[in-house]
Amino acid sequence: MLHELHAYARLVDEHGDEKGSAYESMSARIRQMTGKDTSSFNLAEWWEGEGAEVLAFRLSLPDPPTVTLGSDDIRAIVHWLKTPRLPRSGSFAEDFEVYLDDYYDELLRKNCSRYDHRVLFGSRRSPDGVRTEMTVDEAVEWLLASRKP
Repeated sequence: MLHELHAYARLVDEHGDEKGSAYESMSARIRQMTGKDTSSFNLAEWWEGEGAEVLAFRLSLPDPPTVTLGSDDIRAIVHWLKTPRLPRSGSFAEDFEVYLDDYYDELLRKNCSRYDHRVLFGSRRSPDGVRTEMTVDEAVEWLLASRKP
């Protein structure tokens, strides 16, 4: 992925891509390698986003599976999503774990029928006017409620 992104950037810098044919060729190669629809990714201007390395990482991740998540799984994912993270410098896992947010978000969306990012992670106003967010326990309870008859 990273090679494809850098090769395209070099080609555009040296020769341009007025007709977009090189972009389409790169996009087709990435679709072939990943099996993913690349239309939601900013392949041409990755420098405007998080950078080539992060885009290559996101492209390389498999799509989240459709599975039955247990309450412990949901709790771990919600806790991970609600815990602020900054990129660290160290191992590959430490450097890139912060970029799993979209993957975990999609995993919950695909496997929890009540999933609503705004409800779970957005703020709400209490009757006394205080803004709060759902706790991890409240979010897990919300997501598990759809399983009860």
